Amino acid sequence: MTSKTETSEGAMAEYVTAVIGGQLFGLPISRVQDVFMPERLTRV
Repeated sequence: MTSKTETSEGAMAEYVTAVIGGQLFGLPISRVQDVFMPERLTRV
């Protein structure tokens, strides 16, 4: 999922967001190289 946020200077910043373990994380879209969805998960 992506999200747009206005910075304090009035510019728009785009983020890639993900929920992991119930917490919301975001990275600037310029820092993301690949996005993939695992086919299956193995519980450890």
